[in-house]
Parts: sequence; C-alpha cells; structure tokens
Amino acid sequence: MFKDSVSKRFKFSYFLSSFSLSYFFLILIMYIQAYELLGTWFPPFPILWTSKKIVFLVLIVIFILSILALCYVKIKITQSSNYIRGNGVDGGKVGLSYNQGSREFILGVLLPVVTTISVPDTPITGLVAVIFLQLILGYFYWHSNELFVNVPLMMIGYSLVVGKYKEKELLLFVKNSQLKSVLGREVRFVPLGKVEEGQLGVLGEESLN
Repeated sequence: MFKDSVSKRFKFSYFLSSFSLSYFFLILIMYIQAYELLGTWFPPFPILWTSKKIVFLVLIVIFILSILALCYVKIKITQSSNYIRGNGVDGGKVGLSYNQGSREFILGVLLPVVTTISVPDTPITGLVAVIFLQLILGYFYWHSNELFVNVPLMMIGYSLVVGKYKEKELLLFVKNSQLKSVLGREVRFVPLGKVEEGQLGVLGEESLN
C-alpha cells in the first residue's frame, strides 16, 4: 500500500490506529458486562487477578497505543501536506467521491472482530484470536497494494478522496475542512504509495487552480 520511502513506523502506526475502534468496542462490552454482573459502574478493585481483568487491562494499553499511533499518523500527514511542489509534490485532479470503502471495512473487518470473537466470555482465547487475526491482516496489507481504510483517521478530520493522476486513480488524504474547496479541482499532493492501479497521497497545501 505504501511505497518503500514511507517509514515502517508510519506504516505500523497507520495499521494499528485503524483498529482503535475495535479495541474501544471490546473494552466497552467488557465494562458493561461487568456492570450487569456487579450492578455498579465503579466496582471495587479486587486483590485477586482474573483472566478477564488482565485482558481488560491489556486492551486498555493497546487502545492507548492505537490512539497514540493515530495522533502520530495525523501529525505526519499534516506535515506532508505542507510540502511544496519543488520538494517532489505532484499534481492531480480531485474527483467528487470520498471515503469510499469505509462501510465495507467496518462491516468486513471491524464488526467481525467485535461480534464473532468472544473476548468477554473467553478473554484469553478471544484476545489471542483478535491479535492473530490482525497480524494476518497486517501481513497481507503490508505486502499488497490494496487500500487499508483507516476509519478512525476519517473520524478525526481526514477524508480519503478519489481523483485522477496521469490517467490513473488517485486517492488523497484531505482535511475535512478542505473538502468543499478541493473537490473537482487540480491539486498538489505528496505521494505515499500505490494502491491497486492508482496512487495514494496527501493533499498539498495549495491547489494548482
């Protein structure tokens, strides 16, 4: 998905942050389940450690790491958008479609992780299954040019816009605040890699026209 010049840290952060919603939902489910069993939102902290408590804390740690990764990705994308054309920024035309594939990603990846793997009932087995599934997905997308949609990134201010670049498809990370001003226009972008038969990049600071 990303070209070789994109750092491994960015690639890993992008992938980890895309699952932050899954971690949040699993934490929420386990917390609500504990409330139903104990009848209080703030149960006393017991001395005895159980598998559920350990998995719950592990999920919280992973969730925090995924949020930090999401912040890192957003910072790097913001920094990339400030490059100028003389620093290797290409030009392309933005279309009118954006955030395509997000529904399929939620229904095909995030939802199955939450609904088909029973972390609250079998915490250790469920957690291992979740991590194993994500490792498989990570390996697949790391070694392919298929787009891996990052829904949390869209939720914090960036959309994935479809456009054209040299007769090929162009996918650009664009700030939501810039959407209306760039749709249908020629823009500058910083290339991040290739997706299937197209190009993946970040919208530059200024439009070409």
